[in-house]
Amino acid sequence: MAAPAVPIRASITSTVGAYVALTKPRIIELLLITTVPVMIVADQGVPSLWLIAATVIGGTLSAGGAARSTCGGSRHRRRHGTHSRTGRS
Repeated sequence: MAAPAVPIRASITSTVGAYVALTKPRIIELLLITTVPVMIVADQGVPSLWLIAATVIGGTLSAGGAARSTCGGSRHRRRHGTHSRTGRS
């Protein structure tokens, strides 16, 4: 006789890790690596640390949210079959 099925509960760290992976952190890293040097060049020196921190945090949240939105839309289109090569439903 087989053992009864036990629901698997994901740990908090694995759940947070899955959400972070959805935001595509490698792409965000590339965006931020190019942002800070451009800020330094544009300011002709080092801008305030507050401005750099605000830009990095805001950029991370914006890019992560956009990446997550894109993933959700793709999943919806796959599930409901509303994607095609011609772009029509």
